[in-house]
Amino acid sequence: QPNPIETYHDQIISGEVVVSAKVRTIYDRIIGDISDPNGRWIYNHKRAMRPIRFIETFCRHSKGSHAGKQFILEVWQKALIATLFGIIDRETGLRRYNELFLAVSRKNGKSTLAAGILLYMMFEEPGAGCFTVATKRDQAALIFDEACAMTQQSPTLSARLRKRRTDLYDPKTRSILKPLGSRSSTMDGLNASCISADEVHAWAGSKGRELYEVCRQSMSAR
Repeated sequence: QPNPIETYHDQIISGEVVVSAKVRTIYDRIIGDISDPNGRWIYNHKRAMRPIRFIETFCRHSKGSHAGKQFILEVWQKALIATLFGIIDRETGLRRYNELFLAVSRKNGKSTLAAGILLYMMFEEPGAGCFTVATKRDQAALIFDEACAMTQQSPTLSARLRKRRTDLYDPKTRSILKPLGSRSSTMDGLNASCISADEVHAWAGSKGRELYEVCRQSMSAR
């Protein structure tokens, strides 16, 4: 399979897809970095495609006319995932990017994509701690509920994962996916592998900044 980052970049250059100047600049820089034979950053196709294959193989839509159908990613979604997981340090093998800010208009599948990535991350390491976070728990539960519904639609995931009262649990690896509000007592001492922070633009003031920093620091041990 081709490199999704290059495929998307080619579509941007040709005008097949229209993006903002900022998005084009980002992908120009990414392509330049991974094309440098002596550069620090390299593209690892196996690591880039692993989450893409997981999502397209095991994750299914849960709503509307697509309910029960496989989640086939669009090119921009594949490029985004490949950038996150496939660009690594030449020497250490560590990922270059561990934080993503995604801003898209409504009804473009943001929650579905976030749910698919979170489900993948539950299997990325034993005992993974995956969380959806928002200023209110009801908001945090939206992506969590989507992940649970997606699991119910998938024979493979529903056979593997268990829905408990407050989380989604993998008995084999003890990985969890759980929604948290900013006032949750479990925010302190959080040891997270992956966090989906929803509606960040509404995290106003010093409390919003504090919540963001708690999320970032919670992943430092991972």
